[in-house]
Amino acid sequence: GGVGSHCATSIARSGAKKMRLIDFDRVTLSSLNRHAVATHADVGLSKVESMKRHFLEFVPHMEIDAVEGLFSQESAEEMLAGRPDFVIDCIDNVKTKIELITFCKRHELKVISSCGAGAKADPTRLQITDISVTREDELARAVRKGLRKFDIYKGVPVIYSTEESNRKLLPLKDHQEDNPKDYQTLANFRLRIIPVLGSMPALMGQAIAGYVLCNLADQPFEPRLEDPTRFSQYLKCQQLLWDAERKLYQSDPNGLDHDIEEIQLIVKHVFNWKSSLTGDRAADLVRWDPSKPANLDNLALMSSAEAKAHRKLKDLSTYTPEIISFVREQSIQILNIVKKIRP
Repeated sequence: GGVGSHCATSIARSGAKKMRLIDFDRVTLSSLNRHAVATHADVGLSKVESMKRHFLEFVPHMEIDAVEGLFSQESAEEMLAGRPDFVIDCIDNVKTKIELITFCKRHELKVISSCGAGAKADPTRLQITDISVTREDELARAVRKGLRKFDIYKGVPVIYSTEESNRKLLPLKDHQEDNPKDYQTLANFRLRIIPVLGSMPALMGQAIAGYVLCNLADQPFEPRLEDPTRFSQYLKCQQLLWDAERKLYQSDPNGLDHDIEEIQLIVKHVFNWKSSLTGDRAADLVRWDPSKPANLDNLALMSSAEAKAHRKLKDLSTYTPEIISFVREQSIQILNIVKKIRP
């Protein structure tokens, strides 16, 4: 597709000896705005065979294994046979993406994953980082949470965009509205599409190619995080909460209904780094009601001293009705703001 074709083309031109291309789809008119090599003559052809034919025109010596098929748990062993040096995930289906990454992690295969290129336009917001710290990306969020079910919380490099976007899925066409399932490429695959600016998949694909090529040449680079100082504060905020959940409440924080992206949002936009008790500067996220899990509707921000005293409480009777009411209002704000980022 868009990201994968640009990535594969760049790697092919850089001298790779052998490449395996895997895709079940075919070239369509709608994909020509973002595909690296496909032309009108390729419409209707297998994407992998089209890529192979074009590649052999400029790297005739290259070994290209074109596999037309859908990756799945059942096909994983065969499709990734031979222990590839690097697996590049450019899938846009959440379930399939999770299956591929999980297989690679369990079999110790190097993998890098492309997140959402749709609805993004600003090339300066692209980053390569670990999936555990991604934000403003619905695909990354869904995959990140899906991987947690397989005890994978980090260690998966991804490329994604930090750009905030309010662009939505395009509506169904008139002839698709009555029986939309009749027009799905595959069962359980999304029919409605999100608008894609052709430059974004190309940039993401080229960035992945650079990352992979440098790794293969034993010259890896360390991606630079956007605003690393501020981000480390959010990570510390999360860690303080998680440590308390484990030590004081014997609770597994991985079961909570939020992760680092939600923590960034609520600490910045709801708490504004101010104590829920006094309004003074604060950075310690705590479980508000000691009898309930530290989910989104049960959080408060406090100073270190306030948090230390709060964690010794058995209930909320120490606090005034005004403070209790204020924290309840913050909880409502938190739920409302998180609704906006969750699909």
